[in-house]
Amino acid sequence: MSLWMGNVDIENMPQRRFARSFFPHRLCNAREIHVLPAKDPVVFDYLFKNFPLVQDIALVRTWEPFVLNQAVKLVPMKLGDDMLKFHRKVMKEMHACLMTGFGQTEEKRWVPQFLRYNFRHILCTTNCHESHKSQIFSACDICSSSIARPDKGIKIAKPARGDSGSPLVCYDGETQILIGVHSRYQQPHDVKRVNATNAIATSVACIRESLTSENLQSLRDADNTVVKTWPRLDDIPMGPFQENNE
Repeated sequence: MSLWMGNVDIENMPQRRFARSFFPHRLCNAREIHVLPAKDPVVFDYLFKNFPLVQDIALVRTWEPFVLNQAVKLVPMKLGDDMLKFHRKVMKEMHACLMTGFGQTEEKRWVPQFLRYNFRHILCTTNCHESHKSQIFSACDICSSSIARPDKGIKIAKPARGDSGSPLVCYDGETQILIGVHSRYQQPHDVKRVNATNAIATSVACIRESLTSENLQSLRDADNTVVKTWPRLDDIPMGPFQENNE
């Protein structure tokens, strides 16, 4: 299963063409309520206030066979209290984690047709809050900064449009563990921080009570017989300027 939280338009979300079926992301579309401090407390409906329920959870299909756990591996998740403990460990020790996605990178304005990656340095959430005091942050937010390699001449890759829902994976010893999914990118306003980009991911530990065997089985039992009309892979423009590679 793959989870995307971005645009539902296939032209802006190219990875959707790889999906077999789609289902509503009911858990992710739940309203997030915040109480704003004031003389008279105000309840502020922060997320999804005007957004309808969309088909944004996908089952992925492949054109060629592969051997699971050999050619392709699933990123494991810790469950229950272990998931929360790992989240706290990553935050406290400020791990370097890996993010992958189909979003843009700096100085590139087209939507890429292949998966990109970006190493992220986990920071205290207060770091992101200090840079963007107008935004609301919660305990479910994971703040991260890009890792630049000026000695290698590598430009900074940054999350962008199309990266929402991309996995954030951290090491637990020698094992890679899913800790969160990318939520939003923060545009730097301070010239002193030009070598770094901040991003916010949502921790999977915040929905650990919902990750039950019953809920996962409901996805496995879902009807996958609906035929989608997405374009064939060889009909999609593949070049940087949307030209066909012939």
